[in-house]
Amino acid sequence: MSWQPDEYILGALHDAVHRGDPDAYLAALVDSCLVVPGDPAEGGWPVVETPDGVCVVVYTTVEALPPGTGGYAIWPAFDLLHGWPDPAWSLSVDSGLSTEVAVEPGGIARAAARAASAYPLDAVLWEAGGEPRSYLDAVVGAEIVVPIRPDGSPSRDLTDPEFAWWRAPDAPAIALFTSPVRLRARLGEAPWLVTRFVEVLRHWPDGHAALMDPDHHIGATLPAEAMSAMAAATRHQPHPTDH
Repeated sequence: MSWQPDEYILGALHDAVHRGDPDAYLAALVDSCLVVPGDPAEGGWPVVETPDGVCVVVYTTVEALPPGTGGYAIWPAFDLLHGWPDPAWSLSVDSGLSTEVAVEPGGIARAAARAASAYPLDAVLWEAGGEPRSYLDAVVGAEIVVPIRPDGSPSRDLTDPEFAWWRAPDAPAIALFTSPVRLRARLGEAPWLVTRFVEVLRHWPDGHAALMDPDHHIGATLPAEAMSAMAAATRHQPHPTDH
């Protein structure tokens, strides 16, 4: 099964188009995932030259891609905004369709500011540029998203031995995400909960690495040894609810 967009957010985007409400469109865009022809992570930004300058072309669904399109990537819109290569570039969403929208450079700047406010952890991780210490410092003090396997226990309690951690199929590792949008880009409509990283450490299964935003170009793997060491240190610290 191919990736499918969040129907609520997609509906909000299309409703904003039909109402001619650019502010509502940008608000929904920041929360969305986009289908990007090529792979910007490898420098393959899908651009076209227009009379008004360079424009990045993306789509809201896989089905909207033009016939003959080769590879594509599913990117959270805020990743595009954080990594935007040129402030003079525009964005074209759903080019050639009834839901087509052109976002001018000023709109890109407003959307980027909104994204940094709505998803501050992801903005910090982009600024970290893959530097391990900066990455870890940002994650340790933040809230993160813990996916729950839909075929496991429905428990949403990390202390429950039956909690259905999203384990990798081929290694002792567990997936974690830095935002619900990144989770949707990778797993689609999977159940999840939000909690502080230190709470995850308190209940982390021994011997497992953490796959932070797996398969994401600025994701990271925290080895089992590092997770175990942080978990041990955290378990010896007073819990916020302890008296």
